[in-house]
Amino acid sequence: MSSEKKKPDSEFDIFIANSVYPDVAPIFTYSPKSLDTIKDDCFIVIDTNALLVPYSIGKESLEQIQITYEKLVGEKRLLIPAQVVREFARNRANKLTELFQQLNRKRNNSQGLQKGKYPLLESLPEYQESVRLEGEIDKLLHQYRESLGKVLDHVRNWAWNDPVSILYSKLFTQDVVFDYNLEKPFIQDDLNRRQLHNLPPGYKDAGKQDEGIGDLLIWHTILEIGRTHKKSVIFVSGDEKADWWHRSESQALYPRYELVDEFRRNSEGQSFHIIAFSRLLNLYGASDKVVQEVRKEEVFTRGDEIRSAQAIRSSFDELIRKEVVAVLAIQSWLKTTYAINEIYVGTDQLRFLLKDSRVPADIAFVDDSQNITAVEVMFMDIDRVQSPTLRMRLRDRSLSGYYAVSEGKISTYMIVVVGDSEETVIEAATKLDRSSSRIAKVSYILGYLDQDGEFQKVFSETD
Repeated sequence: MSSEKKKPDSEFDIFIANSVYPDVAPIFTYSPKSLDTIKDDCFIVIDTNALLVPYSIGKESLEQIQITYEKLVGEKRLLIPAQVVREFARNRANKLTELFQQLNRKRNNSQGLQKGKYPLLESLPEYQESVRLEGEIDKLLHQYRESLGKVLDHVRNWAWNDPVSILYSKLFTQDVVFDYNLEKPFIQDDLNRRQLHNLPPGYKDAGKQDEGIGDLLIWHTILEIGRTHKKSVIFVSGDEKADWWHRSESQALYPRYELVDEFRRNSEGQSFHIIAFSRLLNLYGASDKVVQEVRKEEVFTRGDEIRSAQAIRSSFDELIRKEVVAVLAIQSWLKTTYAINEIYVGTDQLRFLLKDSRVPADIAFVDDSQNITAVEVMFMDIDRVQSPTLRMRLRDRSLSGYYAVSEGKISTYMIVVVGDSEETVIEAATKLDRSSSRIAKVSYILGYLDQDGEFQKVFSETD
């Protein structure tokens, strides 16, 4: 919700703390029960982001998720708010289109090797052997592309019969879905009150099209579960915004006390916890391998959410907005191009990973060999490319990367120049400083964003 839509200052309640904490004595005496204490006698409430995680993990992990859910459903302790179901219906297709996009790009990037003939070499046995191998590789690549095409056809024909949807259809019956109908005027008034006074949850999503109503609907559902069953609740969510969590050093520490206290009052003294999906699986006995795979996916997703939030905050400045869009596009491109274990984008965690705040980088990732690559993204329009200071800026960036590699802070350094057109990229190539890329593991990648906002690489220069 924009500031223009909020209630005027005259309606700000200077005694708001009295209504937030109407029962003050328990602030000193109440102590929430630990997860280990309540895990076998509480309700588990699932958020939308947790329902979407299985679309990015393997068969073994999906099987263990099924076992965990079956246990909780069998004990009648798993509940999914109706608002979460509606959000899942809206977002499920996005996960499938991401999968289709990645597979389609893999197929399109699998080009053959035979690109020229060299008659002068035909008498050499070594050349004849290389030609034979090229033919075999091209044949295998052709088979590979055909096989991926069949996989793509299979994904294309999915309606609601993908593996995750099939699993959910078996498990999530009407008894699992908790549909709590609230009076719309009450919810609207409560949303306005919370956003006016920065009360959790929902006020951090005021800029969304739905003005943050989704989180508040889920929260009132959780409160109703507490009122109805007088049991503690574990809310399984990857949301780490400040309207759910007390935060420090860009980390979520513990749920906002306003939420803990509000739940206590509505549930006759029960406890409220928020945990990530990976922690839920660990809590109920999933293997370390499965927990780690789910945790990696949560890290990827969280990086996307952080950049999206930054894009919203920066929308007033067109140039900054374009730079954020460029970073988001490069993040997606890196995920589909490199074997990445962990990726960090624009956070304090990134600076901690690089061990030096002086390393200019928008993104950092760790590959399968535990090598760290720092990535600086530079958005360029024609005016920036023609700036007399651009060559110096590029040189400063590359030298900073060179020193970071030389000192062992990172394994490689990558400068990605993102132009607003292919012509801009070609012009930018004339301004590159190539000295550092010949000395250390510093590389340039140049490209532009197409009409769909996807990064298209034009060329690169590596060490």
